[in-house]
Amino acid sequence: MGKPSKSGILVCHGAMCSCTLAASPVPMKVITQQKHYVNDASGASKSIATDKENTVASLNFGVCRPGTNQAHPCGAQLQWKNFYESVELENGGSPLLDSSTAKCSADTGMISIVHHGQTESVGSAQADNANDDVQSQLNPIVNLGVVKNADDSEAFENIQEA
Repeated sequence: MGKPSKSGILVCHGAMCSCTLAASPVPMKVITQQKHYVNDASGASKSIATDKENTVASLNFGVCRPGTNQAHPCGAQLQWKNFYESVELENGGSPLLDSSTAKCSADTGMISIVHHGQTESVGSAQADNANDDVQSQLNPIVNLGVVKNADDSEAFENIQEA
């Protein structure tokens, strides 16, 4: 198997997407698969978006062409491109990347990913790899020893107490 042909950040449930014919960005709902998650320790809320997220059920921009005499309800029928073709999940879809775009065949709108939906979190694993001296200089308020000895669920509470 060769080197993957695409690079980028995986898109997940809650990613913000915009359409050239809509008023504002909306969050994506991943409805086609609930087995594969990204950057989500509990595996409950950040399911990976695929090119199968192609209907109004996943992306509903509300009104297409708002403020014009051609305004009508969003009827998104999307054809994604620039997704991660080298990987196929159980739903038959390939993961979307932050550089993925789609054309709406219900109208002429172009959809883009504004934010991939992932959030950063720091847990005890990252604290274990941190240099104590550097961290105490950068953030003298946090006692890194307390964070290193806590599990991820306790880490934030310990930081607040320090």
